[in-house]
Amino acid sequence: MIKNIKLKKFRNLNLQTDLDPNINIIIGKNGLGKSNFIDSVYYFSYGKSFKRISDSDSIAFDDTIGFARMEAVINNDEQTKLAVTFSRVDDKSYKKLEVNDLATIKRKFNNHLYAVMFSPETLDIIIGSPDLRREDLDDFISGINDEYEHKLRDYKN
Repeated sequence: MIKNIKLKKFRNLNLQTDLDPNINIIIGKNGLGKSNFIDSVYYFSYGKSFKRISDSDSIAFDDTIGFARMEAVINNDEQTKLAVTFSRVDDKSYKKLEVNDLATIKRKFNNHLYAVMFSPETLDIIIGSPDLRREDLDDFISGINDEYEHKLRDYKN
């Protein structure tokens, strides 16, 4: 469960907020960042956006430095800090995943927070092509089963 989220230059968002352990309602006019906030939660679960966009698009639109950072404090068995940092240098973009201030790989990052997302962008599992349905299913299973992810990676290579 997410206790606190801090977003710095993540698309159009700069904020820090505590979340209620029971229910949170996100309301606002169009273009204020509601979907971007939900996408930040998805990043903390899967290490990527649910929007099928490149990581470099996560940096604020008007940012000239090319840097964005997201942090979340979650309470699972113990308190854990997750962070995602995006940077852009020239035409290259980079993403760094951290657990408790230590760099980590996506597979280990994904083992701390589980979320299921239903949105127009994620309806591929129902109405998408077989390839997109398989990709969504592989992503979900890989998020909860390390052995599956290893076998899938070996199969693709």
